[in-house]
Amino acid sequence: ELVRCLCLAGCNVELKNKDGIVAEITALAQGHNEMANILNRLRNIYLKEEFISQLIPSTKTISKIKLKLFGHSGVGKTTFIDSIKCGYFTSWFKRSLGSMSPTHSKNKKGSITNKSIIELNSSGSAETRLSFDTCYDTYSRGIDIQQVNISGIGNVSIWEFSGHEPYYMTYDNFIGNTNCLHIVFFSLKDEYDIQLQQVLYWLAFLQSRIPIQEPLGFCGKSCKPARIVLIATHADLASCSRVTSTGEYLSSEASSILQVARLHFGSVFDIHDSVFVLDAHVVGSAAIKALKTYIAQCKEKLTQGLPKMTGFLEAICAQLPEWRKSRSGCPSLSWKEFTDFIHSEVNPLAGEEHMKELVQQLQIMGEVLYISCETEDVVILEPAWLCSTIIGYLLSQESLEKARVTGIYSADDIQLLYPEADGLKLLQILEALQLCTKCETEDDVEYEFPCFNMMEMLDGIWSPAQYTFYGGVSLMCKEKPLLGCIFPKIQVNLRRMSKANTENDLYQWCQGSKFCCGQIEGLVTVNGTAYEIRVRGTMKSECFYLQEELITLITQVFADVCPGILLERHALSSSQLQDHSKYTFAYPPNLLMNTLIKDGIYGTVTNKVTGERETLLSILFFNEPKVLQSIKHSIPTASDKLLIPRSKTFTSSFQNQSLCSKACQRRGSLPQTSNSLHYSTSNPALHDTFLRKDREKSPDFNI
Repeated sequence: ELVRCLCLAGCNVELKNKDGIVAEITALAQGHNEMANILNRLRNIYLKEEFISQLIPSTKTISKIKLKLFGHSGVGKTTFIDSIKCGYFTSWFKRSLGSMSPTHSKNKKGSITNKSIIELNSSGSAETRLSFDTCYDTYSRGIDIQQVNISGIGNVSIWEFSGHEPYYMTYDNFIGNTNCLHIVFFSLKDEYDIQLQQVLYWLAFLQSRIPIQEPLGFCGKSCKPARIVLIATHADLASCSRVTSTGEYLSSEASSILQVARLHFGSVFDIHDSVFVLDAHVVGSAAIKALKTYIAQCKEKLTQGLPKMTGFLEAICAQLPEWRKSRSGCPSLSWKEFTDFIHSEVNPLAGEEHMKELVQQLQIMGEVLYISCETEDVVILEPAWLCSTIIGYLLSQESLEKARVTGIYSADDIQLLYPEADGLKLLQILEALQLCTKCETEDDVEYEFPCFNMMEMLDGIWSPAQYTFYGGVSLMCKEKPLLGCIFPKIQVNLRRMSKANTENDLYQWCQGSKFCCGQIEGLVTVNGTAYEIRVRGTMKSECFYLQEELITLITQVFADVCPGILLERHALSSSQLQDHSKYTFAYPPNLLMNTLIKDGIYGTVTNKVTGERETLLSILFFNEPKVLQSIKHSIPTASDKLLIPRSKTFTSSFQNQSLCSKACQRRGSLPQTSNSLHYSTSNPALHDTFLRKDREKSPDFNI
């Protein structure tokens, strides 16, 4: 790096030392072959000046941004993409095809073997539930990514997020950045309540995945909020009225939905003040033209605050197609391979900061993905390969129907599934995305995919036993429909936590896990409205510490996957847990806090189910006052008393290494330096100045 800095500053590589030897020969004599190669290439003064000029920013802005499309299956996202890419004459042929999108039958009965049901709570009533069908014949696979040039807009990278529910658990890896335009689709041919709930669902989904950036504005609004635009499709099938002069569709339902969306999320996002009502098949409609104008304006505004174009970036963009072609089976490189390849093929003077800015710009443009892995960070040269070819098939309905109910696979199984890819490297990537985790046994190394686990909870797994002490919490959030898709990632982290100690044992099934450590047991389940953690054992303090470990694990996963979700911690009745009551009362946090402030830990609260009173000490601390003293002095001291050694448990080791590093790298999209909170990456010398000084310019993990 020192040689690169000196050459970049314009030093003369032909100067000789007192013995008359040039630097290149000295480097070779001392075994510094890479240094010698750089000096040899820079002997050509014209080539050297070209390398230097490549790294100087120009006045041009980045030529491409991403359009991220969201909406349930069948709302017309794919048709819209096909139309917006087309020219005027192509639209005549498209129009003759008619609408091929599936319809939502309002009172359909009978077989639903070809559909998936997504249920959401109605905002008007907790008892009302709406179902959204996913047609298995037409849904997009994973995230469909296209690099296109659209008339009136220019170059854009279109990311169509499938409306098929199994893919939702992966979307946090590709959402989080605001240097793009988010488009939410809904279909006017559906009932109004379904339209409204679909829009509110996706806005809540985006809010949960996009972290707030400080300083906060009015009503706590992020200083750089995401830009949102709503598109209402199937206006022709909904018999919407039209403006005579322009032919533009009008819809009172769409306007009402926009008004409700702005009421609920106006202080969260920058929502466009009008909704585009259109027939997605008609290319030259007034709505399509107006939408293109709006996208072009957004693109211009978004690119103003981003790093400027360089000759270095243009050279890399020119090389990428050839690199992808040469690695079509597995278009990925380790970080070291990526930087070495650039030094040898493009510019030997590019330093660490140049590489980091390059990765940032390429991700904003949708050209590559940077993934932080535990052993060696990876650059995906073709995002569509990972998002569509790999994830698109892995979590497709066909794969889910054929998957093993245990969710356990060997490396050979994955290699057979993707014969053209490097199986071990692919598994490394899937582990980084928290889709699977390694399980080492005496005989073999296997990989657990909780998303495939369809095992049922065993009878008697939490039956009454000799355990004396019981406790538990219920973690709730306002956005209840968002809870289910996160649980497989929690199970991945539970498995990693269980591997920290040979005494630990973990049994997992669909929507549940049981963690055992000696004479302590922990049960983690999701019931659609909350995550429940129940702990029991023969030792009070160890029960408390295990419960805190499990709570910390879940909250850290939420902080990583859904930084915009606020979790409420409700305490479960310890007496009812001990009695194994069918329904356990959960004390709300405001009641517990008010009682704690007023009466201290020996204050009592009334169980509204049984009418009995319980102390905060028994509900929150397993009736063990000693743990309070440990917590008061230091949390690590308290945690040292856990049967699982603290140095090997989640909150001290795994949490800091995997979750914190992964969260920062996703939100920062740049290679990280090694420090006390981050595990060593393949490039420990890099210092992430963007996270420190230019965080507002930093894209998300995979943009």
